[in-house]
Amino acid sequence: FHLPDAPDPQKPNVELHHIKGEQKSSMLSINAKYVMGEKWWIQPFVTFGHSWLKIDEHAVNFVFKDFSNGQETLRPAKVNTEKVKDLWQVGVGLQKKINRWTFGVSAEMQKDFSNTNDQRGNAIASNFGILRGGVKFNIF
Repeated sequence: FHLPDAPDPQKPNVELHHIKGEQKSSMLSINAKYVMGEKWWIQPFVTFGHSWLKIDEHAVNFVFKDFSNGQETLRPAKVNTEKVKDLWQVGVGLQKKINRWTFGVSAEMQKDFSNTNDQRGNAIASNFGILRGGVKFNIF
């Protein structure tokens, strides 16, 4: 998400000191994993999925500090609700099963195909890649 533009301090010796805010978001995802070569010593797999993201409306406080007297001033701003509807993920990896344990590594990428932007034209969701490693104990 992107913050609104900081208000002008309107006084000499006053600078933006820090920004306070709390963002709340919800994400719903559906993913699938296809493991190839079930009997192979090491198993390659592919994953793919789709996500929906909603960033709720929230308040942000810009904190200005007057360096002549040390006084801090809060200036509130509002960030509107934003929705991203077209996030896709794809990944590849390798896993090794030993008894009830599964060891794996993967590389995944997420892309926002809707190119959803906020009011100022900035992208809401980031396109990114993830390198992942893990160990899983299989109960069933």
